[in-house]
Amino acid sequence: MNTNFIYLFFILFVANEVEAQVIYERTYPDAFPSLKDAIQLSDLSTVSFANNSPCYFAGWRHIGPTGTIIQEDGLAIESTHSLKYKQMGDDSVLVSCRVGPLDFDGTNYFQISLWTPDSLYTLVLDTVFKNYWEDFHGSSTPIHYEAFLYNDYHVVYQWGDTIFSKNILTGQIDYRETFFHITHVFPAKDGLMVFSAGLPPTYFSNEIVPVNTWLNLSAHPVSFNNMVAIDSFMVGINYEIPTSLHAVNAFNENVQDIDLSNYFSQIDSLVVRGDILIAIGRNGTIGNTLQLNPFFQIVDEKPFVYPDDIYPWEFSFYPERLYAWRTDGLSDYKADYRIAYSFHDPQPITYLDLTIVDISVDSVFYWPPSHHLPAHLFLSASVINHSEDTLHNLTIHYEEDPIQCDPGIYPKHVSNLEAAPGDTAYVKFSAISWETAMNEPFIRTFFVQHGNYHLDSISTDNVFEFVYLSSSTDETGSSSVTVFPNPFTDFLRINDVSESSQLILYDQTGRLVSSGYEQLDNLGYLPVGIYDLQVVNGQSIRVTRVVKVK
Repeated sequence: MNTNFIYLFFILFVANEVEAQVIYERTYPDAFPSLKDAIQLSDLSTVSFANNSPCYFAGWRHIGPTGTIIQEDGLAIESTHSLKYKQMGDDSVLVSCRVGPLDFDGTNYFQISLWTPDSLYTLVLDTVFKNYWEDFHGSSTPIHYEAFLYNDYHVVYQWGDTIFSKNILTGQIDYRETFFHITHVFPAKDGLMVFSAGLPPTYFSNEIVPVNTWLNLSAHPVSFNNMVAIDSFMVGINYEIPTSLHAVNAFNENVQDIDLSNYFSQIDSLVVRGDILIAIGRNGTIGNTLQLNPFFQIVDEKPFVYPDDIYPWEFSFYPERLYAWRTDGLSDYKADYRIAYSFHDPQPITYLDLTIVDISVDSVFYWPPSHHLPAHLFLSASVINHSEDTLHNLTIHYEEDPIQCDPGIYPKHVSNLEAAPGDTAYVKFSAISWETAMNEPFIRTFFVQHGNYHLDSISTDNVFEFVYLSSSTDETGSSSVTVFPNPFTDFLRINDVSESSQLILYDQTGRLVSSGYEQLDNLGYLPVGIYDLQVVNGQSIRVTRVVKVK
């Protein structure tokens, strides 16, 4: 078969998949980043970065062209405003943030990393001494950190009011320049455009050497806060003529005014994607985008349509498609949704209908009283699928008052359900309870509001008020079952072997990882860690803690 035809088929397949792509992301205060700021890579996959205040964690999520999560990971940070990122070329992102232990006052580190689909490589890790408490509570001016340029040997970055160029091979600072109150820094062609309170806008080479200073600021009817850089130009919307762009050459302050009144009644914003400048606005009541090259020649016009929904959307614009993003959900647990679509083909979020009808206690794990730890409840829920499609996954959660960094939201994402339309899905999950440990009633409200990566359309039947009170007849505990070997590597067995004894193994998130009778085999693939083994024999349910080793 002709290889060109195969390649063309692949491109068409990927493009068609992306046009109607709907992505759902489980987000809550200590989760990975939202999908709001999609960074599109060359293979049409995307990566998103975000802080997750107030839990001091930054993360990234790499999602494939069809919506599948390829990778997610993160790092602890110590300043909720510190994370910054810039796309470098097609498939790498320059990430800067402050990292360190949550010690409020001590040694932290300013870190610059280069993210690619294959790795996160640290370029700079410098010690920072900064009173975190003052920084967080605003009693002192926060120090800003950001990386701008990277090549094979140097990374150029801002630390406070100083611009540095560091040789990443030798670890030496080759160049630096300190300013009085930096307000904006833009990477322009082969250098930086620096705006500060002490100097007029000045273009610096990569060696932090001043090349040109703008002298005629009154001639530029633009807001410097909203300018973008493309090639050697700084470009903004002319606030005197909102259908015109005003471009200033960073090298010599020469000006170009670009009249776009034939395409816009109002230009609202500008973005740069590689070597394409995208002007975004309206032409009457129709949304419109215009794409220009670095010579400000028009290369494409793409009117766009908003997704048909009652909720407001935010957008990320790329030359061939849009990423529309919003948050939705019941209670305090929210989910982020993103639609990737071509400019003329928005696909609204679709809804399903689930009903949570029952929750019961399978077993309870009690720690020894001397440990002063909450009981671990293993629960089962029955959820009816009223939708026309098979239910593959859902999220069930409960909420409590947040304590410090604890978000107060405890979701469990359950997959591999395969409940046909009209069928009931039986969901295993867990919760912790101080009340149960003290023989008091455990009362929680559980919610099921997300399934198959979509929202529940009817909110009145996916809320369940659950009440449980332990009694002296409960046959649960950690000392009544002898498990061997413990620690284990590849198999587990109990001392009282019976063909009717069912063994169910859960990880610490409540996820079922293995089940069977008499003995569990082929456990070598499990990660090293602590697991809960539930032994069910008739009406008797016992739970014991087991440890997986290499």
